[in-house]
This record gives sequence, C-alpha cells and structure tokens, in this order.
Amino acid sequence: MSEKITALYTNLYDANSAMGSLKTNGISKACLNTSECGLHFGTSPRHRISKFPGAVPSTMVKLEIDVGGAGRENALSILEGSFGVIE
Repeated sequence: MSEKITALYTNLYDANSAMGSLKTNGISKACLNTSECGLHFGTSPRHRISKFPGAVPSTMVKLEIDVGGAGRENALSILEGSFGVIE
C-alpha cells in the first residue's frame, strides 16, 4: 500500500538536495512542486520535468514522496536529516 509523505522547504537548494538523497536511497517516486510555479522535478515517469519559470532560490517548495512499506522509514529518516518540515 502506497502512502504520500509531504515536506515543505523554504529554498530550492535544500529541496533538491533531499530529492537527490531520496533517489540515491532507492525512493523512486517523488516530486518537487510549488503552487506559484508548477512542477519542478520528478523521479517518476508520470511527471513532466520542467524548471520553475521565474523562481528564485528562496521559493517555497513542496516535496511529495510516494512510498510503501519499508520505504516509508527510509524516506522519513532522510527528511528528518534535511532542512524540510514534514507535514
């Protein structure tokens, strides 16, 4: 069963760093987005990859992760070590 975990970041650098750590640790479904600028980056094939047009490094972004089973604990440990706030 899949579960969605959401973390909020106050800048693109920290969010991209967490996204890279998730991908390195085998979490394959995650995306960064913002209500202001749309989808930024996704690791799932269903996400269209695009950059934030006009985004500045301090843009508030949301990292959404789809995980199941053991992947949940792995994702939470990565997020807790980052600068995001888990919703």
